[in-house]
Amino acid sequence: MLKTCFVHVGHPKTGSSSIEASFGKNRKLLGRAGLLFPKPGSDHFMVGAALRENPKPLRAYRWVPGRAEAFHADLEATLKGLEHQINTSEAQDLLLASESFFSLSSQLTDVVRMRDYLQRFAERVVFIAYVRHPAMYVASSLQQSVKMGRCRLEQFGRHIKLAAQIPQRLEVFRQALGEDGLVVRPFERAQLAHGDVVRDLLELIGYGHLAPDPFEVVQTNESLSLEAVHLADALNKAITAKTGKSPRASRVPQLTIFLQHIRGKKFAVPPKARQRIEKRCAPVEAQLRDMFGIAFHAGLPPEMSGAAEPDWTEQTLADIMLGVCGLIEENQALSLALEQSKAREKT
Repeated sequence: MLKTCFVHVGHPKTGSSSIEASFGKNRKLLGRAGLLFPKPGSDHFMVGAALRENPKPLRAYRWVPGRAEAFHADLEATLKGLEHQINTSEAQDLLLASESFFSLSSQLTDVVRMRDYLQRFAERVVFIAYVRHPAMYVASSLQQSVKMGRCRLEQFGRHIKLAAQIPQRLEVFRQALGEDGLVVRPFERAQLAHGDVVRDLLELIGYGHLAPDPFEVVQTNESLSLEAVHLADALNKAITAKTGKSPRASRVPQLTIFLQHIRGKKFAVPPKARQRIEKRCAPVEAQLRDMFGIAFHAGLPPEMSGAAEPDWTEQTLADIMLGVCGLIEENQALSLALEQSKAREKT
């Protein structure tokens, strides 16, 4: 039997993608040191889905024939694969990691179900959550949604509501796991081991001696610059006005990669939104302090105080981004034509 099963649950926007990528890249190294980080992939969201009371098919299954049956078959296979790895491993500890696990806290019974399942394989089960300053979470979540074409910069109300839910969601975990079964850490550079969330988690679970060498930290899903966010925002508005459709449905996939390469100022929330965000997030910050002992020493993040306007007009931004999308689409069409031409030559 395993000694400890660690479950990293996020919260979203706390370096989860880097944690999952880093531990996945170093899977063999961790295994030799005594920690099992299961395959496949690095994000174990299917494990959490399989342990829900009523799992619903993911978006990736929407075009799969008999999608409900295929989805549930994959969930069953996921658990069988996990159990096989646990039963054939010589590791003393296990780590599961996915920010999607945080959504289990919408139902106490789902957290209890996952706890009970993992207790079959480990003497101790510990869930670990990292939490940002609520205002910083709103800013980061907002810019991520704009980047992905999900909303406009002015549509920040939903992100405030999500931030307000964090203490209650953590309390659900605590009810299911007890004080000893839940660790909540502040996602603040000055309070993280070596200023890095990946190395902080390594230290927390007892494998800090592997970093920085030979353990390789992978940085992913980094924030966009202020200019890149405003470019994306202008494009979202232009697409909606032109097509009447959701920007996300009309986006060119390579656009996100393009945006990530635009250097500029650090993103900051528009001034008109700051006062409302600060007012709504202050009680959330107090709840995190009172309920979980989480204190943010750095005060309000730079996203709430820096310069928030690039020196371009919105129309210029829209023109630039629509032009970029046109070039990308043209390049894709040319690449496809070239591939088809090569295929015809072979035949």
